[in-house]
Amino acid sequence: MTDPEPVRVVQLITTLARGGAQATVVASSDAEVMAADGIEVSVLAGPEVTAEGSWWDDPAIERIRVEAVADLIRRPAPLRDLAALWWLIRELRRR
Repeated sequence: MTDPEPVRVVQLITTLARGGAQATVVASSDAEVMAADGIEVSVLAGPEVTAEGSWWDDPAIERIRVEAVADLIRRPAPLRDLAALWWLIRELRRR
């Protein structure tokens, strides 16, 4: 019997600034821990670094499959928002 396909989870967040939502995403996305439970987790995050600090340079991020989405930014920008949405649709279909 073959192993079942892993459950795939993609977490999407506009920034990896230090904060409550971001800390929850980082804590719940440890690739090794989740893989042991048959779950494949990826994080898609905007690249912005804020005054709050960022998880991008934190060693904890090394255990997470994380990818920066260039057009995913915090402040509303209709054209960039549309570009990010289009990219996300294609990326989620690919996965």
